[in-house]
Formats: sequence, C-alpha cells, structure tokens
Amino acid sequence: MVEAASILSSLGVAPSASADGEITVCSPIDGSLLGRVHADDAASVAAKIARAEAAFHEWSLVPAPRRGELIRLLGTELRAAKRALGLPSSAESANYRFRDPHSARVRRPHGLARSGAWPP
Repeated sequence: MVEAASILSSLGVAPSASADGEITVCSPIDGSLLGRVHADDAASVAAKIARAEAAFHEWSLVPAPRRGELIRLLGTELRAAKRALGLPSSAESANYRFRDPHSARVRRPHGLARSGAWPP
C-alpha cells in the first residue's frame, strides 16, 4: 500500500482519499492492499451527477477552437506526467516500461518507418 500511496500522492491525490475509507481495494495480481476508499450515499451520487450534467452543458457552449486548445494543453500535461501516470499500471502488471505511441518510431509492415501513432 505504501507504493500505491506514494504514486497517488505524487499525482496530487490527498492521502485520505485512499487510506481511511470503508471499501478495501486489493491488487488483482497478488491480493495486496492498495488502499481504502470512501463510499457515497445515493444523495451524494445524485448531486455529483447533477454537477456533471451542468458542467457538460457549460462545456458544450465553449467554441470548438477553445475546446480543442484545452484538449491540446491537457495532452501536453499528460505527456509531462506520463512516467507517474504509468506507474500504477506497471506496478500492477510488473511491466515497468511506459510507451508513448505519439513519440515512438513505429515500423510499417512494408518496412518504412515513420514517427507517430499507428495506424496512420
């Protein structure tokens, strides 16, 4: 649980979010404890759904070019944090290599290499 807590902390998740809840979360690989999360009651879930619907409506009013710019900036931030974001999955699967398809060179079946994601 210490490794999972340090990864979540490095991503800005408060330690209490995964440490003192009533639902136990275990690794599907070895059954070790990853954390304890809080449960929501029906009223809390309904309020979160209402906020999500309101946010969706507001987002749909933003012009497409501005939405696209935000998505581009989000992608930049995700690429900057790709090591930390890849750690939870690699810790679970013991695959410690993170591959970013947008920065890797890929080989096409006919032998020509190109930069970027596959397929073209």
